[in-house]
Amino acid sequence: MDKDNRDDFTFAKLSDLRFPVTFRISQLEGTRHPRPFTELLEKPDLRFHGVQHPGFSDLYVTCQLVADNKPLTIPFRTSFKSFKKDYTWNEWITLPIRYCDLPLNAQITFTVWDISGPRSATPVGGSTFRLFGKNWTLRRGKHRLLLWPDREADGAMDTTTASKVGTRDEMGRLEKLVKKYERGDLPKSDWLDALAFRKMAEIHAAETEKSDNLYLYIDLPRFDFPVIFSEPEAIPVASTSTATAVTAVSPALVQAPSSLASDPHLWAIVDPDIAKENPVEDKHRRLVRSHRSSPYDRELKPNAKIRDELNEIMNYAPSQPLTSEEKDIIWKFRFYLTRDKRGLTKFLKSVTWRDPSEVKQAVEELLPQWTEIDIDDALELLGPGTVDSRVRAFAVKQLDRADDEELLLYLLQLVQALKFESAASDQRSARSTSSAISYDDSGLADFLISRAVRNLILGNRFYWYLMVEVALEDRVMAKMYGRVVFKYMNKILESENGAERRDMMRRQGELIAALSKRAKELRTSKDPRPKKIDKLRYWNHTREVERL
Repeated sequence: MDKDNRDDFTFAKLSDLRFPVTFRISQLEGTRHPRPFTELLEKPDLRFHGVQHPGFSDLYVTCQLVADNKPLTIPFRTSFKSFKKDYTWNEWITLPIRYCDLPLNAQITFTVWDISGPRSATPVGGSTFRLFGKNWTLRRGKHRLLLWPDREADGAMDTTTASKVGTRDEMGRLEKLVKKYERGDLPKSDWLDALAFRKMAEIHAAETEKSDNLYLYIDLPRFDFPVIFSEPEAIPVASTSTATAVTAVSPALVQAPSSLASDPHLWAIVDPDIAKENPVEDKHRRLVRSHRSSPYDRELKPNAKIRDELNEIMNYAPSQPLTSEEKDIIWKFRFYLTRDKRGLTKFLKSVTWRDPSEVKQAVEELLPQWTEIDIDDALELLGPGTVDSRVRAFAVKQLDRADDEELLLYLLQLVQALKFESAASDQRSARSTSSAISYDDSGLADFLISRAVRNLILGNRFYWYLMVEVALEDRVMAKMYGRVVFKYMNKILESENGAERRDMMRRQGELIAALSKRAKELRTSKDPRPKKIDKLRYWNHTREVERL
């Protein structure tokens, strides 16, 4: 390779980087102001905060790797350090996960904490940092993270504590130039670089003094080459349309000999545009599907051969995807299929939800005249693939036909379906689908609450299914389920003997807490097995006496 040829580009694959994720927490910059006396008079506990005392507080930083709103590691924190003139840690953190195992949406949460009283701490500020930048490149070098004051980093996909905002100050511009200089993208001159860095230090001190923001500086490893995200294995082709896209993108890869295709050293590059709509196929779909509901379309019936194909499609498992040809057949005979209760779920999969005309005809015209579907098909309509709340409301209406015993069989799945209700509601502004789709409340939570209030057994199991979700580490989902529990408890109090039912659930919670405490004590105890059995009998006898 000719080193003088600047058109050459070399990079490394993330799948080959088998080292643990490492970074250094460098320092905190910015001015922390004490609380005003008026606020101290209203909240006397604030006088214990470290910022109220002269000198430097004993700050520490916690960090955690997250992805998809779920933690991938336990929280890590910096060791104790007594600060004299500035907040500088210079401490390396190594996470128990390798770079090659990182997902593309991996983030690290950073939260700076200060003492707020005896055995308590309060967040100084938090920031959520994405490990991968544009073009799926692993970030490297020095970074300045904006700390959102008095908030803990949330680590969510749509984070409210982003490490960077749209505005860029003078220091941000200079730091970007420094990164280019360290990568070798800018020519170096020793005497001129010394003057430039001295001037940058003066600008940095002036900007820090007049800025009201707090910034946390971190250092990531400086690899010799850019590290591009890559999966360890090629992504399997799921549908005919996807296969066509792959063929159009890389015909040489498709026509390669079988010996080359099975070579494990070959790397299949993932095309980020492969999931996007092919304009040729989109044009073909709009030509094949007529949006005009003419009388001919309503009376159209399949011949014997097509009827057999439709019956075969109707017998597909819910998880089996439909090809573009199968979707076109279902759309063509959509009016004929309205009398088939098995056809609704397949028809909704064939609808192009970014096309307002198809959405309007499917939801407003065909859905109301469809025959009653089975309960298991209604469950499928409440899954993550259904984005229109009118379709979900239709499924909830079908569930109302089930008795309590049948509903009890599907209760766990219905409680899990509440997650997809929340996702459709919270992301309505972020979706790129057509505005013809409705994101209103489908009423699933209200339906479950009303049925749970009427039946004691159903209500008790519904309550504990909700409490399990509340106790999970996903704070976004836990908050959503907490609102459902709160609404359910209020409805119970309005019902007959509601206070007794609520007290019974409270006592059940106390029993579970006591059993968990005893189980933890036995698990950590070093006593022999006979002595542990005697302890259990004693605790059981004590509880029986208390009950009497």
